[in-house]
Amino acid sequence: MSIKLLPDSRITSMVMGNDIFAYAQTYDGDVYQFVGAVENVVTYYGQRKKSGIIIERLRGSKPGPNAPKLFTPLAAVSFTDELNRPMSEKFVFYLDDNNVLHDQYYNPTTNNEFQHGTLSGLNIECAHYSALAAVTIKGDVVNHMCVFYQTPGPDGAVKMVSFAGRHRSWHLGEANLRDPPLYGTSLTAVPPRPGYLGRRHVRYGYVTLSFSSLLTFHPTEPLPLSGYDNDGKPVAFPPHTSLTAVDNGSQLHLIYKSHSGKVKVIRIDPNQGLQVPELFFHDLDVAPRSYISACLAPNTGMNTSIVLFYQVLDEVSRKVQMTARVVSRPTTAASGTKWSVWNKETLGE
Repeated sequence: MSIKLLPDSRITSMVMGNDIFAYAQTYDGDVYQFVGAVENVVTYYGQRKKSGIIIERLRGSKPGPNAPKLFTPLAAVSFTDELNRPMSEKFVFYLDDNNVLHDQYYNPTTNNEFQHGTLSGLNIECAHYSALAAVTIKGDVVNHMCVFYQTPGPDGAVKMVSFAGRHRSWHLGEANLRDPPLYGTSLTAVPPRPGYLGRRHVRYGYVTLSFSSLLTFHPTEPLPLSGYDNDGKPVAFPPHTSLTAVDNGSQLHLIYKSHSGKVKVIRIDPNQGLQVPELFFHDLDVAPRSYISACLAPNTGMNTSIVLFYQVLDEVSRKVQMTARVVSRPTTAASGTKWSVWNKETLGE
């Protein structure tokens, strides 16, 4: 089925089981779910029959109840209430026309379709320029979700709201970044683990990444990403660059778009520290203002296989399309080993 995507739509992605889910907004403002998987470590293929709209914007000619705003930020996580159980729920977060934070969730044991959740009952107003990030955290007894957003105040503070498993309730958190961050900074989040957190006993720790700093809430102060690129120049991010991050359990990968449009990754190794930025690829058909999102492909053995989602502009049809590309290398590869970049897959055709 061919769909018409909103140019410069926000993009988010998540993994549940063997399936990879990516979300973007259509031209009419609906939130669309792409479903796919990775085969033989290198090939992404879309499961078109499973893909489709999960949230509609319009009822007739007007926005419906709880409708996402145009160009809404997006975040998504897989979740289950209790520890040691496979993830079974999908949560997608977005803003409405009043910039209030909402959740849409899918639980196959209770309903075969996405349902509107209860998060909007807290009436959390985000900045109109806010991005969103979400992460699932394993607690001592139950799991939690943390959702990060930027507030509309003059300091542009980054705050969070958390969801307690089993109790199924949302609570405002205490995270507050006073750096202050850039208005409209990209946000991405990964679960905490020993190696880049200062303390191991933090119960509700988490790590978020914003445009120029590695931010660890609760254990330490913000850690600037200082270092040098492979051209000898200091590491620098373009203003409002799109960020996404994945962690393979041994290295944290911060992925971003450089000034020249190249997609690069900075690895943070617990033993070796910050690594020189590495090139993923420079694809000439990447839409200039495209956002990016990445997730680790499941069941890829000794390889770190990352699926990167982004938008491309078809030069013939002038249509903006969603694209997935697998980038991989051995997890234990020596420093300097180049990433293997595989063929892209155009989604939603």
